[in-house]
Amino acid sequence: MAKLIGTIKRPRKLAISGTANQGKTTLISDIRSKWPDFIVPTKTYRDVIKEKGLVINKQGNKESQKVILDFLVEQVKENYGNKTVLFDRCPWDNLVYSLWLFAKGTSDIDEEFIEYSIDQVKDASRYLDIIFFIPITKHHKIEIVPDKLREIDPVYIEEVDHLFKATWQDWKQKAGGFFKKEDTAAIIEVFGPRDVRMEMIGMYIDEQGNFFGEDQSMLKDVDLSMFGEVPDAKVREAEIEKDEIMKHFVEPAKTKTDKNTK
Repeated sequence: MAKLIGTIKRPRKLAISGTANQGKTTLISDIRSKWPDFIVPTKTYRDVIKEKGLVINKQGNKESQKVILDFLVEQVKENYGNKTVLFDRCPWDNLVYSLWLFAKGTSDIDEEFIEYSIDQVKDASRYLDIIFFIPITKHHKIEIVPDKLREIDPVYIEEVDHLFKATWQDWKQKAGGFFKKEDTAAIIEVFGPRDVRMEMIGMYIDEQGNFFGEDQSMLKDVDLSMFGEVPDAKVREAEIEKDEIMKHFVEPAKTKTDKNTK
């Protein structure tokens, strides 16, 4: 079962995930302003990219993706003591970008590497308590701001977002294709303007930085339509049904499980 069950009083490891240019860095800043005792690691995946001169995004390859993945996995597994740690991206992000490269066939990313990445994500996600996922929504567009590492192609950004949503759906359905069915991080969507995102996070973390379990969450009695941008589930499910990557990786995973249980 995902960790969104009142078994922890204070989340120890949180991650912010999503495609490029969706305000992840801004959200991390807002969270730390509200909960100043939350810490961020001194070294990030961006530092690794710069130090090693890695090619990323549409130019990514197996070597660069593995270096970044291994760093992100090691980072979430590290012991930070009693501190609550906030990560800018997690292994799930790396997997999604590798899936894009694999689907496009523009790099040396192959099925074996994708399966390796999935195994790493399944294992590493056990060490996270919550992943706050920022999706693209049609009513709240964020201006694309370039920097040295950020991809600014809107088509690419949206395609990666579709893959995030497809793999997130796998988590929701407990399909077992990309995340373990049990003992894995809770993945919670946050969307809309900055203040709305913080309101949504506040449904899960109280003023003291403690975690609301499923039996305590303020969302029990809240209609999410109050936020005005709840994604259309039917549209999303229709997109996911057409997703060839899901068919390629989730269904074989189920088949393997069925064989192992016989």
